[in-house]
Amino acid sequence: MDFKKLIVKDVELKRGNKTLLKEASFTIKAGEVIGILGSNGCGKSSLLQVLFGTVKAQNISVSYNEQPFTISKNRQNRIFGYLPQDPFLFNNITVNETIHTWFPDNADQDRLLYEPLIHTISKKRVGSLSMGERRFLECMLVINLEQPVLLLDEPFSALAPLQIERAIDLITERCAHKAVFITDHYYEHVLKIADRTLLLKNAVLVETNEDGLVTAGYVPKSS
Repeated sequence: MDFKKLIVKDVELKRGNKTLLKEASFTIKAGEVIGILGSNGCGKSSLLQVLFGTVKAQNISVSYNEQPFTISKNRQNRIFGYLPQDPFLFNNITVNETIHTWFPDNADQDRLLYEPLIHTISKKRVGSLSMGERRFLECMLVINLEQPVLLLDEPFSALAPLQIERAIDLITERCAHKAVFITDHYYEHVLKIADRTLLLKNAVLVETNEDGLVTAGYVPKSS
């Protein structure tokens, strides 16, 4: 069944005495990119982890294509693909070997290996890559997954300007029929790629725009 819409309602998440998410609700459709912005430590990464199933919320209701969906069954149903903030690839194998491990299909392998910014590092061991090269590779692996909903946590972190521009182009191209959640402290890049923007502040998630981000004190007023 082709992906059409994901609805998430009433997410409640607490860590100790701190409330990170309070009644967070949102909807995303195929082909949409939603940017999630907020100050460091406000709970953006935690929200993505809740959706992926690595963090358990006190409450959450999810429907996928208008059908109830259980987050704990994500591994089985392969709905969500996740790019975490921290490095996750094996250091002692090459980029070429990594791509072959992730994607058994030759066409998938070729699509990645013929990408110029990947091709030039394909024979290097992952552990020898610069932070930007490694992050670009990790991002490319995740956005080429078959999962229809992608959770990208800080995809532009450590990337050089050329890598950022290429990553934005490829996310837009590869994810034309997927739903993408993206968070990054480079808010300008999130605003550039996002169709809609959510701001997480004081545990409350609200839809906003650039003017709203200025009012909330998250971004400076344009001169």
